[in-house]
Amino acid sequence: MKRAAQYLRMSTDHQRYSLGNQAAGIAGFALAEGYDIVRTYEDAGKSGLTLHGRPGLKRLLADVLSGDSDYDAVLVLDVSRWGRFQDPDQAAHYEFLCREAGVAVIYCAEGFANDGAPASTIVKHLKRVMAAEYSRELSDRIRSAKRRQMTSGCLLGAPPPYGIRRELRDPDGNTVCILEKGEQKAVRSWRTYLVRGPKREVRTTRWIFRMFDQEGLAMGEIAQRLNRRKIPSSTDNPWDGTKVRAVLRNELAIGYWVWGKTSVPLKGRRVERPQTEWVRIRVMAPIVTRAMFDRVAARLDAKVRGEQLTRAEMLTRLKRLRTERGGLTRRAIDACPYTPRAETYVRAFGTLAEAFRMIGFNPPTASRWKLKGLRIATLGEVTAALRTLYEAHGYLSHHLIRDAATLPSPSAVSQRYGSLRAAYAAAGYTVSRSEIQRAGWRRRMERLAPAAAALGPDLPAAPSAGT
Repeated sequence: MKRAAQYLRMSTDHQRYSLGNQAAGIAGFALAEGYDIVRTYEDAGKSGLTLHGRPGLKRLLADVLSGDSDYDAVLVLDVSRWGRFQDPDQAAHYEFLCREAGVAVIYCAEGFANDGAPASTIVKHLKRVMAAEYSRELSDRIRSAKRRQMTSGCLLGAPPPYGIRRELRDPDGNTVCILEKGEQKAVRSWRTYLVRGPKREVRTTRWIFRMFDQEGLAMGEIAQRLNRRKIPSSTDNPWDGTKVRAVLRNELAIGYWVWGKTSVPLKGRRVERPQTEWVRIRVMAPIVTRAMFDRVAARLDAKVRGEQLTRAEMLTRLKRLRTERGGLTRRAIDACPYTPRAETYVRAFGTLAEAFRMIGFNPPTASRWKLKGLRIATLGEVTAALRTLYEAHGYLSHHLIRDAATLPSPSAVSQRYGSLRAAYAAAGYTVSRSEIQRAGWRRRMERLAPAAAALGPDLPAAPSAGT
C-alpha cells in the first residue's frame, strides 16, 4: 500500500467539519485508493485564514521540506480544510512546496483529480476563491450580528473595566445575577449588560479624575497614591500609569459604551475605524460630569499629539520645561501639558538621559538612577565603586552609599543586587543580618546622642550578638 499522511483542520464554523468526521471521510478514500495513513497532522479549533496559529500545518510543511517525511502523499478532506486563505495563491504556494518535495496533496472529497490538468487546475482555483469568499461573507454576518447586539446594550468581547460590572439578564429583561471575574453565562438566550460596580470602585474612579483634573497629578503619581492606600486594581496587581490611563480614557465614566473603534478583518492587520462606524450607546448614569471628562480627554489628547512632534520640537519643549522648573524628572515630564510623555522621549532618544544630555541637563546621580529604565553604569562598575568605598571606610552601610557621589541611591543598589547584603558581599564585605542591625542601631544612637544627653538619662548599650 502507498504511504500517506492526513491533515485535519477544524475551526468553529460547523460541526460537520469535526476532526472525527474528516478522519472518517479520509479513511474511506484511503481504503478505496490503497493508501496507508502513517501520520496525522491536525489543527483543532484553528482558523484557516492564515498560516499563523496552525502548528499542525507548519509541522507538516517542515517535515516535507526537510526530507524527514516517510510518506508520498498528504490526504486532505477538501480544499477549504487546507485553508481559506484570502489570497488563493497562498494556498497554491504551500501545495507547490509539497509537490516540489515529492509529496502530492490529494483532496479526498472533491470532484476533481488533482493531477495538474488544466480543467482540474481551474476548478481547484475556483474552489479556493469560494473558500475565501465564504470567510468574508461569514465575517460580515458576524459583525452585523454583533453590531445589532451592541446597539441593544449587550456586552461583547473584553471584560469590563475598573468600576464596572457585568449584569446577567434573561430574555424578559429581569436581572439574574452579577457576574464575577471569570464567570460566564450558562444559558444561551441570556444577555450580559454593563452596570456600575461597587460603591468603593465608583468613589475611586471619581477620585482618579479629580487627582488628574483638579490637582494636575501625573498618571504615575496617581498610581502611587492608589497603591499607598492599598486600593486593588481591576487585575488585583498594583496600579500603574497604564491602568490609570485606561480609567481616564474610558467613556463608561460618563455612561457610554463604545464598540468598534478598531477591527482585525479576516485575521489581518488591526485597523482604526472612522468614528461614524463606532457604536456608542448610553448604558448607565455617568460617574463623572461630562465637563470633567472632556477636560481630561483634552489633556490626554495633547499628550498624544505631542508624540507626533519631531525630535527637535521635543527637545525645544523639554528645554522650556527645564527652564520653568529648574530641573527635570519623569514625573514632571508626564505632568507637563505641552511635552510628550516620558516614554515617548525614551522611544525617540533611547533613554531619558540622552534627551537630557542633548539639552545640556545633567541631573544628580540619585535622580538619574530613579529614572525608570535608565542605567548609567554596568553592574561591574557599581561593584568596583562599592569595593572602593569599602576599602576607604572598612565597612559598608546604607548611609555611606547614600552619600557617595559615585554610586546610585541605596534603593537602586538593593534593586540591582536583590538586597544590600548581596551588594556588600559582591564588594567583599561579608556581614550577618544581626551585625547590620546592630550597626544601624549604633548609628541611630550616635545621631540621637546630643538630644538624649540634654534629657539626662544615659542611653542603653548596643545589643549584644545574642540579643
